Amino acid sequence: MTHSQQALFERFEWYNPPKRVEQTSDQLLIEPQGETDCIRSFESTIADSASFYFTRLSGDFTFQAKLDCQLVGLFDAGALMVRESAECWAKICIEKCADGGISIVSVVTDGWSDDTNNEVLQSPEAYLRITRKGNMIGLHYSLDGKQWRFVRKFGLPWSPQLQVGVAAQAPRQAGCKVSVEQMSISNQPVADFRNGE
Repeated sequence: MTHSQQALFERFEWYNPPKRVEQTSDQLLIEPQGETDCIRSFESTIADSASFYFTRLSGDFTFQAKLDCQLVGLFDAGALMVRESAECWAKICIEKCADGGISIVSVVTDGWSDDTNNEVLQSPEAYLRITRKGNMIGLHYSLDGKQWRFVRKFGLPWSPQLQVGVAAQAPRQAGCKVSVEQMSISNQPVADFRNGE
């Protein structure tokens, strides 16, 4: 089943509240604090401070939203995230990367973070999607909300219930803003992770 935006917002709560948030019946604007991130780099940066607006979901699901980001500093990002704990989580991001370009980035953390850059975007906006089928997670993105491109799939021994939602980070400086629209939750996973359908 799907839910209206207002009904969805009523089910969500904050982990690391942002510097500023604006909410209407169909849109959420998140401005995270500066020097905030969610990463566990091996023998390097460990942070669990990104603003995360989440609900709790049990069993299989598909969660998606349209993100339009204002990315100021390197590694600023808007993301969808699934989280069990500070040491076990995953996110799919629209991120300003080390070369200054904007890419789809995915991070899987099981003790330590394994992150990878995916395709380059012409502008910092896209539809993002996380889907769970059993202990498998699939990550996808779309430019039009219809044709989905495969980013990553992976399995972990997840708990039956997980935190799922939208995240915003600004690791180096303040100024990042993430606009979230068209959020939806379904209890149906994507049938084929590879083709996104």
